[in-house]
Amino acid sequence: MTLAKRFSVFFTFALVGLSTPASGFTSGSTDESVRIQFAVLLDDGDPISGSVTCIVGQNCRLLEHKQPELDLSLNIDREYDYLVSELNVRCRDGCSFSNGRPTVQFRGARQFDFFAGEDGVEVPLVLKPREKIGRVMLIYP
Repeated sequence: MTLAKRFSVFFTFALVGLSTPASGFTSGSTDESVRIQFAVLLDDGDPISGSVTCIVGQNCRLLEHKQPELDLSLNIDREYDYLVSELNVRCRDGCSFSNGRPTVQFRGARQFDFFAGEDGVEVPLVLKPREKIGRVMLIYP
């Protein structure tokens, strides 16, 4: 599937998500829930998309995929009036985000490329090219 088709699949998914009512937060409850929609665009495979409802303050599994082996999970916390999140990726042979780690913390970002391998010990001024595996895209309030 070409990159243009993958983006069109994602944007169709995004339009459907944006057209639904914005009721991501449960009112009157101590367990605040957030509706998360995601898409994973694999460089060597078909796009994967879905949606889950996550509880703020708890680990939430977004994806558990067998071929290729890929697990995505999300931790969402609230700091004052902002949602602060941590996205985790796990692959059979190891993978990481652009920061070289399998975990990335974020507040406003919604797209994350992930790569084969992880950085171990960081050596200053040494560029290690890594193979891009795909991209994770998130839609939530």
